[in-house]
Amino acid sequence: MRDTSRARWCAGILMGTMALLAAACAAAAPALRVVVSLPAGGGVDAMARIVAQGLAKRCDCSVVVENKPGASGTIAARAVINSSSSEPSILASGNQEITIAPFLIKDPYYRPMHDLQPLLQVGTVASVLFAKAGGEWASSAAFLRSLHRSPAIGIGVPGVGTPMHLALSAVAGEAGGAFLAVPYKGAPGVVMAVLSQSVAYGTAGLPAVSSLIANGGVRALAVLGSQSSSLLPGVPAITSYVPLREKIPEISYGFFAPSSWPQARRRQLEADLKAVVQDPDIRKKLERLGIEKPVMGAAAYEAELKSQLKYYGHAMARLAKTESGHGHQ
Repeated sequence: MRDTSRARWCAGILMGTMALLAAACAAAAPALRVVVSLPAGGGVDAMARIVAQGLAKRCDCSVVVENKPGASGTIAARAVINSSSSEPSILASGNQEITIAPFLIKDPYYRPMHDLQPLLQVGTVASVLFAKAGGEWASSAAFLRSLHRSPAIGIGVPGVGTPMHLALSAVAGEAGGAFLAVPYKGAPGVVMAVLSQSVAYGTAGLPAVSSLIANGGVRALAVLGSQSSSLLPGVPAITSYVPLREKIPEISYGFFAPSSWPQARRRQLEADLKAVVQDPDIRKKLERLGIEKPVMGAAAYEAELKSQLKYYGHAMARLAKTESGHGHQ
């Protein structure tokens, strides 16, 4: 009897010690840092925070979101690439930082497709062409006429070399016209310019203008892409008005890990992220932000991004040629 009691006592001590050790290990484990390439309050930031909260709950771990905007998203990307094992970090960004920024900054040492590995595409976001509701420009016919107006009509874009800027350049080229790209620091500046009628039209991702479309402040004229959006019923794709020879890539939001991470670690995080974003409650939150499916795993997302690299390389070359030839686009 005494031996049994002693055995139970020893087992209890052993289990307690193991529990303490496990807790100590968990406490010592560094938090996963999610570095966001854009400022707080934007679509990528909101997406990252929703997913980070779900990931922390699923993995029972600490997940910290940190914003490092600037330099076309390359500040955040470099922070993740150069992160240490004591501070594990992943990047939350759009595709622009991966597929357009290399052509903008022209830094041979910035190689995001080499130094980062895609983990998951969370979804896509429609780019919207819009005008102030009730204004003289608030029709598709007026927009098409504006491409042939002299002097060129002003269209607000959320930065030079953004997907919206390049999409409009392709549309103007196919239509045989031109426009005056007016760059702003992000979508909020574009929205304010359209509402004040400083520019006739604006372009932005759906998350930035969805509430204004809903309350009638602006009118969405087209989705700047090769297909319409399920979240914008009745708003056609721009290809309904101007046929394009090349498919315009969609804006995507996703996560990336340093290439230096072991493959097993990346695959586990890919699986965890996929489970989180496919949770029905989280999916609803993402859709309210204007993020649509499809979810893409690492391999499919990498293939898509490589295809986009080719497209945007040609698009940036065409844009540079147009600017040097016309001096006003």
